[in-house]
Amino acid sequence: MWKLFRFINRNLTKIIIVIIILVFALSLIQIINYQAGNRTVANNKKIEENQAIKNSVTNTYENQSESMVSQGDLKFEEEQQLGGTLDSFLQSCINGNYEQAYNLLSNDCKEVLYPSLDLFVQQYCSKYAGNKQYSFQSWTSQNSYIYYVKIFDNMLSTGKNYDSYLEEYISLIPDEENENSYKLNVNGFLGSADINKTSQRNNIRITVEKSYVFMNNQKFTIKVENLSDKPILLDTRNSNGTVCVVDSNRVEFDALLYENQDDDFVIGANKYKIIDINFSNNYRDNVSIDKMIFKDIVSNYENNTISSDERLTIEIYM
Repeated sequence: MWKLFRFINRNLTKIIIVIIILVFALSLIQIINYQAGNRTVANNKKIEENQAIKNSVTNTYENQSESMVSQGDLKFEEEQQLGGTLDSFLQSCINGNYEQAYNLLSNDCKEVLYPSLDLFVQQYCSKYAGNKQYSFQSWTSQNSYIYYVKIFDNMLSTGKNYDSYLEEYISLIPDEENENSYKLNVNGFLGSADINKTSQRNNIRITVEKSYVFMNNQKFTIKVENLSDKPILLDTRNSNGTVCVVDSNRVEFDALLYENQDDDFVIGANKYKIIDINFSNNYRDNVSIDKMIFKDIVSNYENNTISSDERLTIEIYM
């Protein structure tokens, strides 16, 4: 024991220096570890925040962009632009911002369905009255951007369940005036197109001028020219299937002639008439209309009489 005390007394200064060095070294190690730990925590937190933001944005319209019928290849930016535009429109309708909603409609949709804001509010926006909610899902994104939309009462405020709802199809098309923006066609309307295809037989000329595509039907505007000196009858309406369109799969769809008046199909001598005819074909991706057929034209309809000897068929290829 005495030797230990004598060793300590002789080397006290050295021992103190060694202790100070050890304490300093341990403290320095603790400080370095603490700072490194803080940096790790901060980095991990930043990574988590960035991932959360990314997930939040990515999932905003990701599920709604999974198509029910045909799967297209949508980019992330397209998902957000399409979903965001539709969301904005539906919210505007529910919140009563009708002018903002109207401004999101395509020019085609305005011209064909709602040529004025007042008409849009009266005929379309009433379905959103009374504290409504909505959901939407992509119907197809292959050749067109079409969404299936449900509109239902707010269950929390009305106490009603989701079993009762209104449904419609809304399509989105690129905005002609603003790049990377979209406009909407609502109420099942998908768009119009100029056709301008003509066929003539004897003194009867038929031109398919324009097509209006809806989800559940397709309307064509036709011009019928009677170049003879006798009245003609475009269709006798005595049987089904005498006016039809044929699609690219060779399937025939009858005209909905009950929507027209009898006088629509009578064209006087050296006269012409513009007629709208609806057909029963539903919209389908990758299927087009190839031709329109009139199978029961009466080329001489004098005195409102029909002769079997004066029947014509005219096909207009599109």
